[in-house]
Amino acid sequence: MPPSPTPLEPSPRVWSAELSTLDLGGVSVTFLPDGVHHVEPTKHYPDAPDGVWDEHPEVINDEGLLVMSIGGFLVRTGTHDVLVDLGFGPRTLDMTALTDGRIRGDMIGGAMLDSLAQMGLQPADIDAVVLSHLHLDHVGWLVDPQAPGQPMFPHAHYYLSETELEHWVNETDPVEPVKGVRGAPSTEQLAVIQGAARTVEEQTEILPGIVVVPTPGHTRGHVSVLVTGSSARALVIGDALHCPVELQHHGMTYSHDQDPVAATASRELVHAILSEHDTYFAGGHFPGRVFGRLTEGDRSHAHGLHYVAD
Repeated sequence: MPPSPTPLEPSPRVWSAELSTLDLGGVSVTFLPDGVHHVEPTKHYPDAPDGVWDEHPEVINDEGLLVMSIGGFLVRTGTHDVLVDLGFGPRTLDMTALTDGRIRGDMIGGAMLDSLAQMGLQPADIDAVVLSHLHLDHVGWLVDPQAPGQPMFPHAHYYLSETELEHWVNETDPVEPVKGVRGAPSTEQLAVIQGAARTVEEQTEILPGIVVVPTPGHTRGHVSVLVTGSSARALVIGDALHCPVELQHHGMTYSHDQDPVAATASRELVHAILSEHDTYFAGGHFPGRVFGRLTEGDRSHAHGLHYVAD
């Protein structure tokens, strides 16, 4: 049986999500923490409703910054060990310093391999990696930092959108979210992907129970991943949504979406999937807890959320 969702009160302390597992019945999904991202909420959500952040202290820290987890997901089917997204990697980005104080925040990675080890696995045990998209906080562990140019996961195939891969291979002027930082993958990271890529373009079951679902907009080829077990399903959202507040308030837009119209349509698709029976969300950027379900109610207004408590 899937775990019972537990309604949680807003926490006085906002934290990056910790390692946690959702059992779907013969298939499990585990969040593997890599680090955390802090940023001013108005920089990511300039058109958020008035007062929305005051209504949701569970996502804002004492400095007034939005807290966003960074990491990836481990899907274990009994036959395959699959990763969805690869975190930020062993690095730290001080956005406050890089922007001369114009944007307060930071991005910190480096813990994902330790998280994987806690599950009793090493990089060589991973069969496949699904990449929702190729922004720097989702491809951080593609390359072995101790062996430049070599893949961190030597036995894995890399599943991603053909559109996504072609975009970044051919891109000459990538989006730069802050001064001096390219949002694109490095040439070295692209080489690793191209050496073992299996691209998809439509909704595709890449392995039994693991379906890639196109959700373009944040990037041109962004995908989410629907994982199905014997008793429940989970949608690994990727960056189709970045914050649980987006699940509760329709119409919020994200400032770094490449195609805002397509991104809005993809968010509606995510809402529709999550409104189906026994379907959980897996939000890799959600603070505190990453797994949960929407409550029933009027889809035109605010949703409630029930989180899965460990």
